[in-house]
Amino acid sequence: MAIAHRRIGTGPVRVIVLHDWFGTSANWGSVLDHLDPEGFSYVFLDYRGYGDRRDVSGRHSLAEIADDVLELADQLGWDTFSLLGHSMGGKAAQQVLVRAPERVEKLIGLAPVPAEPYAMDDATHALFHGAAADPDKRRTILDLVTGNRVSRHWLDGMVANSLAVPAPRPSPGTSPAGSPSTCPPR
Repeated sequence: MAIAHRRIGTGPVRVIVLHDWFGTSANWGSVLDHLDPEGFSYVFLDYRGYGDRRDVSGRHSLAEIADDVLELADQLGWDTFSLLGHSMGGKAAQQVLVRAPERVEKLIGLAPVPAEPYAMDDATHALFHGAAADPDKRRTILDLVTGNRVSRHWLDGMVANSLAVPAPRPSPGTSPAGSPSTCPPR
C-alpha cells in the first residue's frame, strides 16, 4: 500500500517530518516558504486517521507511526534519512530511532514529548482521554502546553483546525489516550 505524503524539494538531504497530536502535514504554514528545496527533500507524513490519511484504519499508536515512517522511507527508496518531529511527532521520531538506528542520520525534536512514559493522575487522564470528543478539553490542553501565554484567538483557531478532520478512535484493545504507546485520538 502506498503511503500518502506531501513532498517539498529534491535535494540530497532527506527529511521525514512528523506533526503534532492536534495537527496534520498541512499545518506547517508559512514555514514551508523557507525550506531549501534544492538542498533538501522534505516529506510530510500524516499519521493514520489524520489529514490525507484520515480514512486509513489502524491501532493509532506510536509504534504504528514508526512502522509507517519506515515503510514510507522504503517506498521512497531512502535507506537513510533524518527525522523532524513536532511535539508528539518528536516522540514518534524517537520510536523510529529505536526501531532502525542505522537508518536515522539526524533527529530533530521541536518541543518534543519525552519518550519515557509519564504518570497521569485521574484528572489528567480524563482530560487527555476526553479531548477526542470535547473541544473545551482540547483548548485546555493547548493552553497548558503553551504555558497559558497565547491568545484566545490562537486557541480558538487551533481547536477549530483540530476538529476539521475526523478523529480516529482507538481500536479495541489499545491503550487509553495519553499512554506512552498510543496516540490520543484527535
